[in-house]
Amino acid sequence: MSKSKSKLKTHDARLAIIEDTVIKPPAPDIPADAVAFAASLDFIADDWQTELLRSSKKRIHVLAGRQTGKTAITTLKALHASLTNSDFLTIILSPSERQSKITFQALLRHYAAAGMPCFKASTALTLDLTNGSQIIALPASEGKTRGYASVDLLLVDEAAQCSDALYFSCMPFVAVSDGSIILISTPFGQRGFFYEIAANASPEWLRFKIPSSECKRISPEFLKRSREEMGEYWFNSEYNVEFLAPEAGLFSPDSIRSIFDNDLMEYDI
Repeated sequence: MSKSKSKLKTHDARLAIIEDTVIKPPAPDIPADAVAFAASLDFIADDWQTELLRSSKKRIHVLAGRQTGKTAITTLKALHASLTNSDFLTIILSPSERQSKITFQALLRHYAAAGMPCFKASTALTLDLTNGSQIIALPASEGKTRGYASVDLLLVDEAAQCSDALYFSCMPFVAVSDGSIILISTPFGQRGFFYEIAANASPEWLRFKIPSSECKRISPEFLKRSREEMGEYWFNSEYNVEFLAPEAGLFSPDSIRSIFDNDLMEYDI
């Protein structure tokens, strides 16, 4: 190799070092405490959001009304975990690709507010960080979600509207890694895994139930107007987070179960 080419390579190597250490701004320090991280982004968490951010539970179930901040807080938790842990894999799942994009964009807004630390690459549905962590938003197709392993966090948005087949096909993602699962949703009737987990008293799950009336950012006037416009059935489902039987059903599931109650009194007819 000629001396001129050797000098050129040496010059390029030195320039690369300068770019890495001088031109590129250093990544900001990420607080180890997720609540402190939220505060650094001017995100003031509600009491239940603070509990969720600091929780180390492997299974979290969030039953919350519209606009209560359930997507905002869970994507913030996912981002903080990705920034403070190396090789941390997060999968975002929802009942539609559009919803997965919306959830992913909520996470990206937190990321932009943080100054985009550890940025490596991104696409419409993925974010790769220089610490080896990755966040992937998946379309709601059982066939397209299979194949992932060693997932550290599975975040399921609008979980009540995801099919059992989709959810159960994704649960093995966290088997080897002993990863976490966070389910967030408003109710969608008395059906499916999200409802069953809400009705189950298993201590494995940390459960939150947040009706919209408990959110200080939603005015009583808005809720009153919504109740009048939507009617009791839809209002109680969307804002009061009640799991309701189908509106057109002649008998509720509870009334049907009561027919087979062994303690029912017998009558002679």
